[in-house]
Amino acid sequence: MSWLRDLPVRRKLSLMILLTCAAVMLIACAALGAYELHDYRRSMARDITVLADILAKNTRAAVAFQDESTATEMLGALQSEPHVEMAVLFTREGARSGGYTRPGTVAQEHITPTSTADGHRFRVGRIAVFHPVELNERRIGTLYLQVDLEGI
Repeated sequence: MSWLRDLPVRRKLSLMILLTCAAVMLIACAALGAYELHDYRRSMARDITVLADILAKNTRAAVAFQDESTATEMLGALQSEPHVEMAVLFTREGARSGGYTRPGTVAQEHITPTSTADGHRFRVGRIAVFHPVELNERRIGTLYLQVDLEGI
């Protein structure tokens, strides 16, 4: 540290200002990065919840009449969404009533609508949403939607 003692006062002040500005810039960049990540996750959860709500409303007749082929056909439209890994419809009793799985996707866990409450959950590399399927304000089933987080 003898080299620091040998520097003129002007250089010492410039060095202190440079180090202070660099530290502030690093802190600001870290805070901005954390905010952007949090905001992206929040907006992604909102978008996936809206998609689940639309799917639940479009498939409620298939769930009500226990028409698995129609439910599977309607969920098949998700193939145009590249990040949707799987979607499964369950009846109120918990029986599978149709589904869609993107080719190459392996289910991460045993999915049952009674194993968790409605809402979204972030897991490693994906977001999972359980959304109620309702008819006349009465729950008739549950929609499970799993989306990867490659976009993040």
